[in-house]
Amino acid sequence: MRLDVWESYKGTLEPIPVEMLQREPVVDVALELLGGILVSGEGSERVVARILEIEAYAGTGDRSCHAANGRRTPRNEVMYAAGGTAYVYVCYGIHHLMNIVTNQEGTADAALIRGVAIIEGLDTVAARMKRTQKDLESPKKRLQMTSGPGKVTKSLGITMQHNRRPLVGVGSSDFQLMRDEFVVDPSQIEASPRVGLNYKEAGDDIYFPWRFTPKGYL
Repeated sequence: MRLDVWESYKGTLEPIPVEMLQREPVVDVALELLGGILVSGEGSERVVARILEIEAYAGTGDRSCHAANGRRTPRNEVMYAAGGTAYVYVCYGIHHLMNIVTNQEGTADAALIRGVAIIEGLDTVAARMKRTQKDLESPKKRLQMTSGPGKVTKSLGITMQHNRRPLVGVGSSDFQLMRDEFVVDPSQIEASPRVGLNYKEAGDDIYFPWRFTPKGYL
């Protein structure tokens, strides 16, 4: 894992342009979001996290996507919104999972955030995740603390109250998708199949190499 995911951070952020999120295909957008920044909370609750694991879901034509074959339900309806909207849902009645809706309104593409590195607000996150300062001494342990989509939302304080909220273009400081000067070299990106999919429903689509991480992540 490249340690400069922390060392490169200078505290200067800018919003990700909404136009970038409303492009296609979703795979390209997900690749560009790798290394991007999620900001949640304000004041002492503010947490800044760098995206280090992300999965792409290609709307109605992707059998592993919640919107496969044009499916529309109260839960997934937000996927049909314009790119730049948060899609948060509860998995197995326990964990909140967060997606970033991409592409144009009506398309239902989305990128699932599966892992992050905390670069501001580490004490807040440690308290939420019930970790001690000793647990945080190792970079690997810090990454493990926020590796997995349920851990991402818990660490960032993301709940169903964040569902359908815009992540860009609204000037909000407590829930934003941002970027800094950090860039993941394309040669250092590893592509692999998405995690935890149902073969019975998704067929061969479960093998699409649409999970992206930096090489050596964890």
